[in-house]
Amino acid sequence: MPDHLLVRGARQLVTLRGSSGPRRGSALRELSIVADGAVLISDGVIMDVGATRRVENLAAARQAREIDASGRVVLPGLVDCCAHLVAGPLRLEHEARRVLAAMVRHGTTTVEARDGELKPLRVATRLNGSPLDVVRTFLATRFEEDPLSKVHRRKLAEFVDVSCGDGAFLHLEQARRLGFELRVRGSAALAVESGAVSVSGIDGAPPAEVERLAHSNTIAVLTPGTAFHGGGPRSPARAWLDQGVALAIATGYHPAQCPSPSLPMAVALACAELRLTPAEAIAAATINAAHALGCAARRGSLEYFKDGDLILLNAGDYRELPLRFGCNLVHMTVKRGAIIYREGTVA
Repeated sequence: MPDHLLVRGARQLVTLRGSSGPRRGSALRELSIVADGAVLISDGVIMDVGATRRVENLAAARQAREIDASGRVVLPGLVDCCAHLVAGPLRLEHEARRVLAAMVRHGTTTVEARDGELKPLRVATRLNGSPLDVVRTFLATRFEEDPLSKVHRRKLAEFVDVSCGDGAFLHLEQARRLGFELRVRGSAALAVESGAVSVSGIDGAPPAEVERLAHSNTIAVLTPGTAFHGGGPRSPARAWLDQGVALAIATGYHPAQCPSPSLPMAVALACAELRLTPAEAIAAATINAAHALGCAARRGSLEYFKDGDLILLNAGDYRELPLRFGCNLVHMTVKRGAIIYREGTVA
């Protein structure tokens, strides 16, 4: 028998249904909200989305387990597209699991794990699917052919992230030849030229490079928590967005450089510090972040045949997520139709 889950009665069902590509410009503000909405998930995959009255009358819905979302906002599961999940001096697996648990409590259902060494990537590979999807990125910091070959042979990463500088073109050429998806740090021009999926660390990019980025498929990944924690310069995100750059928001989690695993906090900082609207920041942390990890066909929005990843908030309006910063509004986190976190009671 199929396993059905019906999430019904959401005050705001934020579906983010829309174009198949990364959202930019005014499209980043279009959340496609359904009032009194419902989601029907069958065997971990979304079977239907729409008004509760219609969805709950489907034959499969009558056999489903129910989650009453009355008075609450339902969002797609958050996607953290830049995080050093397995980090720190000891790189312990149980510490990474603790961070994963914190991310789950704050609504993340897909996360990146990036590192320049093989051991942390092996740990991240073991963590994949327990319970989150962990997308792995190898950080190529210096040109050595052997590590890239080992990462490829052992299937330890889906992406290679290349830092702008000496050896960058050699890294990109070898990574592409081995079949890796590409990401770039430090140069919008290099990212666009190489056809990279995303670029980060370009706060001081010259206008000409930003213009090229705006007319490309490369997504600019912003980690406002890093600047907040370290006191560094803020990204000119508002200007970039108005020029047409596709933006994604991530935690940038690192135990020393940005110790917050909360993507809602990153969304709040994107609104307060980078001048994004709540709708733009939420879209940047869901559908655009999924594009930055190459998984938007299955995650980042609540649409037919996508994974049943969603969160319920203790809020009646999506704009409360950044407004009530520092508060964990997540009531429940659902991954492929399975409840992986439920808010507990205070003793």
